[in-house]
Amino acid sequence: MPGVSVIVPTYNYARFLDPCLESIFAQTYGDFEVIVVDDGSTDDTVEVLRKYEDRIRYIYQENMGLSAARNTGIKVSTGKYLAFLDSDDIWLPLKLEAQLRVISEDSDVGIVFSDARAFDGKNVLRESILKEERICTGHCFRRLFMGNFLVMPTVMIRKKCLDEVGLFDETLTAVEDYDLWLRISAHYKIGYVDMMLAMYRVHPSNMSRDYCRLLDNEIRVIRKIVELFPERARDLGGRVHRRFNSLYTQYGLELVRKGDVGQAMRSFMNAIIEQPWRVRPYYYFMAAMTGKRGFDALREFKRSWLRLNQ
Repeated sequence: MPGVSVIVPTYNYARFLDPCLESIFAQTYGDFEVIVVDDGSTDDTVEVLRKYEDRIRYIYQENMGLSAARNTGIKVSTGKYLAFLDSDDIWLPLKLEAQLRVISEDSDVGIVFSDARAFDGKNVLRESILKEERICTGHCFRRLFMGNFLVMPTVMIRKKCLDEVGLFDETLTAVEDYDLWLRISAHYKIGYVDMMLAMYRVHPSNMSRDYCRLLDNEIRVIRKIVELFPERARDLGGRVHRRFNSLYTQYGLELVRKGDVGQAMRSFMNAIIEQPWRVRPYYYFMAAMTGKRGFDALREFKRSWLRLNQ
């Protein structure tokens, strides 16, 4: 039985697979299995993977989405710990060794993560993804509820946690990792390795994000967590309303940007219901009543007025 099962979901990323897999095989810790789950690729994925056939377990499935691909890998994994590496990202050599030291020392730690760099394949775009984040270790449910600070390619989890909290939610089309981290953090501690252990690749395929979809899924996740853990939600008190207020406001702004003013007004109204004393959603709601063009004009007027009065 290997110490770690490394799960690599991939979909039409043949061009990134070589550096991804080579970064796994370059690890200073060697007791691992690699499970590559091909989620219905139509490019040269199979041809690229052929050279690794004696070092990986390859599973092909019809396209079902990222959560389903990760879950497929989890179900066939045999390691005590799980590590996830999307096929466009890479690890630095000490990743597994450094994190295993932390997670194996304390059975109450369910997740361990670290910092990562953002790069475009040639140049480093951000030296530290977590530079501006307030890092939390230990019992972090309260902090994690207010926003995700775990960088996906750096995460390692204790597999037995999933027996208690379940797998990735396949009904989510975004932030499915955040949902799982929250469920684990409700029962287990979070560990952190203060090192750069991964490189997160930024490229056109992952830059063209639908932020409306991201925010809609994040709202669904927070609502789900509140329902799953009512006692935790009561302990959070006003933070729950503040979190929803912020998400509904952001969602409304993105909906206006996309031209869906009616849905945006409903989102701003939800923000108002969550925290009626906050002024900003009222302003946005009234601005949205003028339509997208009027909304944009009012926001630009507000920005100009603020600049003049600084």
